[in-house]
Amino acid sequence: MIRNDVVATERKDANAAAAAAAAADDDDDAITAAATTTTTTTTTTTA
Repeated sequence: MIRNDVVATERKDANAAAAAAAAADDDDDAITAAATTTTTTTTTTTA
């Protein structure tokens, strides 16, 4: 029974770590998106 409690605690800790990593990844994506700018250059030549 004690072993089951340890496994459950380890699993809970692993899930929390995975959730934190996913949240950090989402934050990185948002920062990258905010830092990315799109520049469009249009050149018109009239002969």
